[in-house]
Amino acid sequence: METKPLSMSSKNRVVEYYKKQLGLVPEWVDVLSNYTPEALEGLIQFREGFMNAPQPALQGKVRHLLFMVLDAAIGNATGGSVHARLAIDQGASVKEVAEALTLTMMVCGVPTFEMAGKEILKAAEARAKEKKK
Repeated sequence: METKPLSMSSKNRVVEYYKKQLGLVPEWVDVLSNYTPEALEGLIQFREGFMNAPQPALQGKVRHLLFMVLDAAIGNATGGSVHARLAIDQGASVKEVAEALTLTMMVCGVPTFEMAGKEILKAAEARAKEKKK
């Protein structure tokens, strides 16, 4: 099977998309973009379909809170922290973040908060403080 040379323009588009949307490039995106930027472009198209829908049923802050609790449930503090900051940017309060994480803890257990929730909540607190300045 012949391998296709990497398209730097594809890699650049992927990296720039995540920088713009999340304010950073997740490590998994950085690694995969070296090998499968075209596949990541497909993921971006999929993501855009629900994150930027013309008439979304859920507000932006609610979508980010949902992503945050799902990340917390699987122990992904990095992803959860990104979405907690974005939820704050979209109008969520730190109290809303804390309540959502508490619900996650009730379903998934206290270790979920220990593994990811506390870092996620700290990220939300830090973003809220940044916004007050």
